[in-house]
Parts: sequence; C-alpha cells; structure tokens
Amino acid sequence: MRSFVLVLGLVILSATQIFAQNGIQVRGSVTDTTKLSVPGASIKLTSDQGDSTLTAADVDGKFSFPAVKGKKIKITVTSIGFEAIAKRYSLDADSGLVVLDPIIMNFESNQLGLVTITAEANPVVLKEDTVEYKVSSYKVRDNAPIEDVLRKLPGVDVDKDGNVSAQGQQVTKVRLNGKDFYGGDLQAATKNLPADI
Repeated sequence: MRSFVLVLGLVILSATQIFAQNGIQVRGSVTDTTKLSVPGASIKLTSDQGDSTLTAADVDGKFSFPAVKGKKIKITVTSIGFEAIAKRYSLDADSGLVVLDPIIMNFESNQLGLVTITAEANPVVLKEDTVEYKVSSYKVRDNAPIEDVLRKLPGVDVDKDGNVSAQGQQVTKVRLNGKDFYGGDLQAATKNLPADI
C-alpha cells in the first residue's frame, strides 16, 4: 500500500511538472452589459514572465489561450464600440485548465458637441389636383418676371411663346395667394408679374 501511495504521489508530481512545462490552458468569454457575446473582440494576455499573446473572440464571444506560463496574468480586451477593459488573475500552477468568469464590456459613449439642425419646408406641396410651389426656393435675378421662376419649377414647361404646361397639361390661368390675375391672360401675367411678389 505504501508503494502505491508513493507511485500515486510521483504521478501527481509528474503531472504538475508537465503542466508547468506546457503551461496552463486559460479559457474565457466576452459579453456586453446585456449579456450578448462580443464576437471579434481582441484579447491580449500578458503573463508575469513577460510573455504576451493575442487572440480574438469567436462568434460566441469565447476565447482560449492553450499554454500560458506564469502565475499571474493580465487580460486586456478591446472591441470597436466598447470601452477597453483590463483584468488581472492569479493562476493555480497545479491546474491544467482555468476557466475565467465572463468579461463584461461596457458600451463606449461618445458625447457629441453642439449639433444644430436646420431645414427648409419642402418647396413643392401636392394638394389633390393642385401643385403649390414655394417660389422663394427657386432663385432668379432681381426684378425677374414670374415666367423665369416657372422655367425652374419641376414638371413645368414654358415654351418660347410663353405658353405654360404643367405635368403635360396646358395651364390656363395663374393664381397668386388664391387670386386670379390679368383676367385669365396667362402670358400677360407670367411676363409682367415680378417673381418676388
């Protein structure tokens, strides 16, 4: 019996020496604060012996270092969109495998400076069978007639004689602010009314 205990002790001592020579396997996982995995996170292990090894988390956020030598290690984890995190661990030299608690990464928060958003109203408004245009959105020279603005409006065509068509249909009168001008004479209205009315 005594020889059995002696042999068993030698086997355990030999196993410890083998692990010490080959190193300890270190496994872990990386998650965010919502407990979702962080695939592709970069994990750097630095041992107290000065060794440094890099790996990346797999699609499940898991990582493994197969042969870590040393008694103390530092794990540094980085990933885009997260704050970097560094943790220190002490390893049991008699253990062949160490499974770390999940490393939880915090989302990175970036404070933007003052942001000013400005917008203009849409220059074209459709109302049933009527199209309304915001004339001030279409720049023309000073004192230009309304005809110059009409030439710039989308879907509106003005021929050389001053005839106006919109969406392929002939326009027969001009209304400004709900009022008819020039008694329905379209050419007189478009050639004489100023664009900045």
